[in-house]
Amino acid sequence: MSRKVNGPVHQSTFQSAVSLAWLYANTGEFAKAEPIARDQLAVADKLFKHESPQAANALRCLSVTLLGLKRYADAEPVLRESLAVHEKTQAEDWTIPTLQSMLGESLFGQKRYAEAEPLLLRGYTGMRDLNRSRDKLAQAVTRLVRLYEAIGRPDEAREWRAKLPPVVAPPPQLKQSP
Repeated sequence: MSRKVNGPVHQSTFQSAVSLAWLYANTGEFAKAEPIARDQLAVADKLFKHESPQAANALRCLSVTLLGLKRYADAEPVLRESLAVHEKTQAEDWTIPTLQSMLGESLFGQKRYAEAEPLLLRGYTGMRDLNRSRDKLAQAVTRLVRLYEAIGRPDEAREWRAKLPPVVAPPPQLKQSP
């Protein structure tokens, strides 16, 4: 609707499209999210400064999407750019350690383990210190476990596995009345 009323290069259209890309990415439909996120990066450059929070959000969405598609080499430059923009525009934001951990995952996926390790550790520490959500913290720990298993350091993998937050059981289903 927003595209019809306002056109493709409008703040409202941009926000709606980025929200749709996030919806697809968050539900695992990365192939649907990618073209939308890429289009909105171009729109962000027209509507906002390149280093705007809006552009940073579109970059982060594309980063999540590319990691979800396991296109680690493609994700790396997008993650680096997203991290740089977030560090300039939102230096105290929770996204910084999340992006560090994601960049570590990208490097891990490219088997660049020595480069991945410090980013994964910084990402975990930042998320922990900011009391980041349990699922994000679990992702960071899981990335570290996978790294240490891949590089043949099982004792460290075991130590990190012990730091995984407990899984919260879903609420019981309500019984429907007849």
